[in-house]
Amino acid sequence: MGCRSPDLEAIAVSHRHDLCLLKSCDLPFVQDGLRDGETIRQWMTKRFEDVLTECGLRWVQISGRGDQRHSAAISEVEKLLAEGRMA
Repeated sequence: MGCRSPDLEAIAVSHRHDLCLLKSCDLPFVQDGLRDGETIRQWMTKRFEDVLTECGLRWVQISGRGDQRHSAAISEVEKLLAEGRMA
């Protein structure tokens, strides 16, 4: 939208997360009436990466189809739990 919301930023800094799972845009696009459009998918994913990094948040990108994504997400959470680095 071209600007930042101070209210939204206040909410964001009041909640810290141990790990953010960012889904890759590697699946075919399906319009559901809510999405902005296929043409900005890669740009939005890159923007999410940049913001997560700028905010110093730990994140990982999850790719693949169905069970692959599910297994990858579980694996990343299990790694985090094994490290004992949860807040």
